[in-house]
Amino acid sequence: MKPARLPHIDALRGISALGVLTVHSGVDGLPLWASRTVIFGARGVQLFFVLSGFSILLSLEESLRAHKHVDWRAFFLRRIMRIGPLFWLLMPFYFFLRGTAFEPLEWLMTATFSHGLSPIWFNSLVPGGWSIGTEFLFYLSVPFVAKFVLNSRSALIFVVIACAVAHIGVQFPLFYFSLPAKGTLEGYLYSSYIGQIPVFAIGVFSYHAFRASEPQALRQWVTLAVALLMGFALNLVRPYILVSYVFGILVFVMKEWQPRLVVNSALQWIGKLSFGLYLTHFIALELRSIVLDLPKVSATWKLIPPLGQEALSFSMVLGVSLILSYGAYRWVEQPGIALGRRLTNPQPNRSPRDPFRD
Repeated sequence: MKPARLPHIDALRGISALGVLTVHSGVDGLPLWASRTVIFGARGVQLFFVLSGFSILLSLEESLRAHKHVDWRAFFLRRIMRIGPLFWLLMPFYFFLRGTAFEPLEWLMTATFSHGLSPIWFNSLVPGGWSIGTEFLFYLSVPFVAKFVLNSRSALIFVVIACAVAHIGVQFPLFYFSLPAKGTLEGYLYSSYIGQIPVFAIGVFSYHAFRASEPQALRQWVTLAVALLMGFALNLVRPYILVSYVFGILVFVMKEWQPRLVVNSALQWIGKLSFGLYLTHFIALELRSIVLDLPKVSATWKLIPPLGQEALSFSMVLGVSLILSYGAYRWVEQPGIALGRRLTNPQPNRSPRDPFRD
């Protein structure tokens, strides 16, 4: 028996991937209101992190129900085999594509998902790889979360503590470093585990609210909203955390309310491809640049109105990205997932149930 999936989780993953792809495709030819809307797509990474915090705890619950315990070795090995194969495959590809200098330590840290600890290499080898490094550091904290964050009340406390840690962890280094270093440092600190831990914590809170009684869950959501708004008013909570709270609400309420505009087969399919879509759409962006630089194409392109250029550009990037991500899912990700299952469940008489599904 395979574990039941929550259809809105895959759909929201699809939306998060499309949001990131859209903002990376560019907004130059769009009206101001449209460009501001598209730029919001960058928050797709935060939506993905909220979904990660939620779905990982859900998978742990299923593991406890099926096996009466959590096999942490299996958990980590399966998570590595879920994100590793495609990420490792793209490391040399992007290295040769970009033509950067070879740095052995950079490769070692990136291959072991520890590049999120480096302000220099957190996003240098694989574009967008900063989020994978941050995600993996969250995996390392899951045993702690599973042991100490046991209900919606403790999850609320976890979010508040995470916000305090993020504020101190980001503001303290910025205060003591000289101004020229602040731009690069602030970008790293925002992208780091320290900066993003409140987002994961909101996903954890959403899971516990999901499992709590409705009156209790509503009280805790209201309490958390008040705490975050107070923190925002005191300049202790940044806007992306408030946006993540809204994402957490969406994950919670859509267990009952699933509008077809959001939860549909197309977005669920894209959600299943979302990991590959996120990592490979940079290839589509490079191919777009190559095509548009061709003399004949460039001359024709200039005749198209700006809005039409943006629509065609996005369609080109989306189409190529979907093809690449489908191939990656079928021939790289799925075999990696299957290998992770075989490595952690070698006995043929044991249940094929995958408590750590993607």
